[in-house]
Amino acid sequence: MASKRSAPSFSSPPASPASYLPPDTPFKQSSTSTSTGSYSGFLEPHPRKRSRTSGSPATTETAQQDTIQHCIKSELNGAVLYDPSFLDKQSCDDGRFDRILGACSLFDRRQGRWRSQPGSGPEAQLYNPLVMVLNAIGEAVHSACVTEGDYAPFLDKSQRKLNSDYPGMNTAPDIIKCEFNRAEYHNLHWRDVDLFVEVKKSGNKISEGIQQSARYARALLAHRIDRRFVKTLVICGTTAVFLHFDRSGLVYSDDIDVFEDAERFFRVLAGLLLLSRVEAGYNPIFEGIGEHPSGGPARVQLRVGTDNLVYRILTTLCHRLSIRGRATLVLALRRILQDREQATTSRVPDESETPDAVLKLLWRDPNRFQESPILKQFVGIYGVCQVLDDVNITINDEPDQVYHRTGLNPGPRKDAFGRSDGTVDVAGALRDDARTLSALLMQPGRPLKLAGSIEELKAAFVGAIMGQWAMVNFHVQHRDISIHNILLPLRTQQYESPEWDRALKLDADAYVQEFQVPEWAGIFGDSRGIQYKKVQQLRWKFDPKRRLAMLKRIIELLGPKPYGFISDVDHVNILSLQRE
Repeated sequence: MASKRSAPSFSSPPASPASYLPPDTPFKQSSTSTSTGSYSGFLEPHPRKRSRTSGSPATTETAQQDTIQHCIKSELNGAVLYDPSFLDKQSCDDGRFDRILGACSLFDRRQGRWRSQPGSGPEAQLYNPLVMVLNAIGEAVHSACVTEGDYAPFLDKSQRKLNSDYPGMNTAPDIIKCEFNRAEYHNLHWRDVDLFVEVKKSGNKISEGIQQSARYARALLAHRIDRRFVKTLVICGTTAVFLHFDRSGLVYSDDIDVFEDAERFFRVLAGLLLLSRVEAGYNPIFEGIGEHPSGGPARVQLRVGTDNLVYRILTTLCHRLSIRGRATLVLALRRILQDREQATTSRVPDESETPDAVLKLLWRDPNRFQESPILKQFVGIYGVCQVLDDVNITINDEPDQVYHRTGLNPGPRKDAFGRSDGTVDVAGALRDDARTLSALLMQPGRPLKLAGSIEELKAAFVGAIMGQWAMVNFHVQHRDISIHNILLPLRTQQYESPEWDRALKLDADAYVQEFQVPEWAGIFGDSRGIQYKKVQQLRWKFDPKRRLAMLKRIIELLGPKPYGFISDVDHVNILSLQRE
């Protein structure tokens, strides 16, 4: 037997991952919905820092805005749907609406119209009359329905751009409403915005207003990781269209005249303002994002089995900035307390900056295999990302699908983001109705560039190769292997039922008897109407003895725990399954 060699000598041993965490919040940008959701953006240099040769801020901002506009058209072209019942769905109920009407002095109930007149002339002359009407409705809703906190008014912000964390998003929506009332409204950020309204001079500019609203929706979703979707409206002349942006695209309403159909407009906007936070698009698992967007007291509360686990957000590892698509969000977390009540009352949270979990959220297309059931088959497997807990995120006890699109059609504004031709799969937008919010709580890791030595880097690749080998033995084809999806584990990582413990105790024959390929047909046999069946026989064979022999050799040379693992299995293919 060859003599046992020592494990790789690391010049910078990762004993304290906290030292690698940056003071700011890095992110990975992507303009399209097809990009991968790896979380190797962790610790990347902050993208907001420009070099001296990167051009003037104005030039850079303009170029970024043009890029964003192009990306939005690419994302939403063919994903625009018309709901003829949109206004009815959002309208305030009769009981509350009667009280709200009584609290609004600007509305003449007897004649069913506003006591004010619409603006005329240039677009800038439209803002104040509209702000007056919007605030009349907002204040009536706030007073009649005993809404908590002080009223946050609609504001004309057309001449002052909102601050932004991202290039190309330093923009000025015409009218905004903040989430909370403030002492002053001069220096506002996109994080402060709850609702925006785009205004255009005439009714023939509705498509242009919808396009501009999409840019603002993208900015709002980018700056508020706790937003699931955005509801808003565009007013062109006196014609209003209500809009709903989510990860499947855009749904829009019938036209409605703010002044000619005043009572119905009043009812619909009142219904929008009366929505609960969840109904208005906020994700209930997040706490304190608006008040402390860079982290700090910002928290995530996750339902794991029968427990509520509370985590502090350390940093954002990956944040896809597109409107439509998976919109992958990956957060480094540190668990602080057992339950929400304790977390709320505690004044001294655990200040450690070492992550003990990573939360991955994405809007999953049911045509793809879900990550969590796959990774559960690799618990303790050498070189494969480990699932920590099975997280359930539901809205009203149902999977979060946001806006059902069954039966909807593109309608008259289908070309708002470009003409739909043979290259655009409009039917594909209908299939996006099935997108649901998926969550995965998994082990934290570090990017390969933080390897302390070439030996550690090589050992990391060995771990990833062994992880890929294990997947292939289980008939799983990864299909997205890159340096972004191979990570270095924290050396403090604890493993459940580690494979290496069993490998040292079993001989090859006993290991083969224990080895079993998961029953993938049972796991994914019927996924949202997509029928899968087991392939009768694969054309190639897998010999688990070969991997066992290699694993024992690696343990002999490097020690038991892996120095690298492969992650991101949301693109996988199950080789032994086929669609019926």
